[in-house]
Amino acid sequence: MQGRLIVFTYTTKAVLPLENTDIYITNVEKTELLKKLTTDSNGKTEVVSIDTPDISNSLSPENELPVFKSVSVFAKKDGYFNLLVNGVQIFPDRTSIQNIMMVPLPDNYTGDNTEVVEIPPQNL
Repeated sequence: MQGRLIVFTYTTKAVLPLENTDIYITNVEKTELLKKLTTDSNGKTEVVSIDTPDISNSLSPENELPVFKSVSVFAKKDGYFNLLVNGVQIFPDRTSIQNIMMVPLPDNYTGDNTEVVEIPPQNL
């Protein structure tokens, strides 16, 4: 089965779309690159299809098989903090939307420029 993901990037201060943001979608272990995308003038990626568990896994409460696929989304743009979102959930036959708010780097910033957000799994 397949689910879909679309990513939107915005600036945090003006909530304006960010064009040409590089988006990397990986498995949660970050060992496999599933897709590399770039946002358009609306701050949006193309819709990407991602393999997910079978939808029948969600039909029985006693079933312990996964009902969604978790991925990591890494956003990178010059002049902004990088953002890594772990645990983005992709469900079969659905389109997931991940909004990414990019924070501008301060002038002459030299520290670590990656922020990490962890999305906990749903208790379904």
